Amino acid sequence: MKRIQTWLGTHRTARLLQTAAILRSMCQGIGVVALTLYLKELGWSGGAVGELLVAAGLFRAVMAAFAGELNALLGPKRYMLLWETVLAVSLLAITWTANPAALCCAAVASGFGRGHAGSGGPSAAVERKWLIACSGKAYSRALGVHAFAGYIGMGAGALLAALTPLWQHALPGAMQFRPLFAAAFALAAGCTLVIAAVAGGERKAAAPAGARTPKRMGAPGADGTGAAPAKPLSGFVHLLNGMAAVMATTLTSYWLSAKFGAAPEMISLVLAASYGGAAASALLNIRLAERVGTHRTVVCMQLGGIVFALLLPWSPSFGLAALLVAGCTTCNLGTRASRTDAAVQTRTERGQTSAQLWLYRAKSLLLRFGILLWPGAFGHMIDRGHWALPFYIAAAVQLATTCWYIRSHDLRSPPRRSEPAAAAPTEGADRADAAGEPPAETMPGAGNVPLKSGT
Repeated sequence: MKRIQTWLGTHRTARLLQTAAILRSMCQGIGVVALTLYLKELGWSGGAVGELLVAAGLFRAVMAAFAGELNALLGPKRYMLLWETVLAVSLLAITWTANPAALCCAAVASGFGRGHAGSGGPSAAVERKWLIACSGKAYSRALGVHAFAGYIGMGAGALLAALTPLWQHALPGAMQFRPLFAAAFALAAGCTLVIAAVAGGERKAAAPAGARTPKRMGAPGADGTGAAPAKPLSGFVHLLNGMAAVMATTLTSYWLSAKFGAAPEMISLVLAASYGGAAASALLNIRLAERVGTHRTVVCMQLGGIVFALLLPWSPSFGLAALLVAGCTTCNLGTRASRTDAAVQTRTERGQTSAQLWLYRAKSLLLRFGILLWPGAFGHMIDRGHWALPFYIAAAVQLATTCWYIRSHDLRSPPRRSEPAAAAPTEGADRADAAGEPPAETMPGAGNVPLKSGT
């Protein structure tokens, strides 16, 4: 038991945040499998399902853009509790009603069924920032464990969704998914209780005028400020690259059901194996980043995901399609921790004026809106029998963003060695518990500039 605690993190706050990530991801793992199939059973078309996911994504993107202001107003703990409570209440509504308006409101507000990367939605950047502050110099490993925990939870949730044959005789049709939604509600409630148990995380009082800025604690940089000098538009590279990496895994369960007529339990097993592969990849990427460097790891894995996405629509059988889906998910989602680590190492907000930050935010929202319209287009293409076109579009976008990533980073840079896992909590971790607010300079995204990494 003690070994598991040490593996999750040496700081109690880090361990609780990792535990919350597992419970939340199990909830979202159920949603990724069950929600689209549930709506399909209710008679929703692929286009309608895609448009619902678009609306949910747009809402999450807008809320994430103002995460810094809401975090400053509420504090990280209350901000995270807000979204976990919204998720729990929405799941209660999804469990008890099939009313289209209620389902739309619940799915849009909570993002249930869309969080296929297991992230915390609008609070994801705040959660990662808090986790980094509690992990000190071992933050790279903490991000890898966080990604692993998320994908293991997603896989476990997908496995739970495979249990529908046990009660589908008593609860036929769309009713067979109700027990899954009830289980997801229980997991969301448990996640809320875990976050409530975290010490600290209160709203930080405004610093008095003329106060000294605390020392930066981000990734070591050449200038000693805690982050590497950023190249122009480097923030957009990480933002767009992260969003493009998940395009090929959109509506996967619906696509498998529509093309092969696969049963929900079979799709659940495929997605469980896919997330298991992503979890293993997240751990492997920690070692690879130390050996060959973070940027090389990201590029190699994403090129592998592109190959799987190009092959997937031509699979003649469900078995081969399942293997290709697992490979695509493993390569694309397994790089989440590495992409976040790369963004941490790149300074994107130091020295920017308020006007520049708002311009960055506006451009980021425009980029997100473009990508978030993708599920609706994907669903309409499925309805029209275009089984290969969505994957080729996703692969083309991902290839373009990967090439941009290569041009924006030096792949020949030496790998950066992380600190040992058992390193003691740093001053920043203690300050995160005592004052409740992680250092504002820890990472870009939760403060002035929203960070997006894999959803």
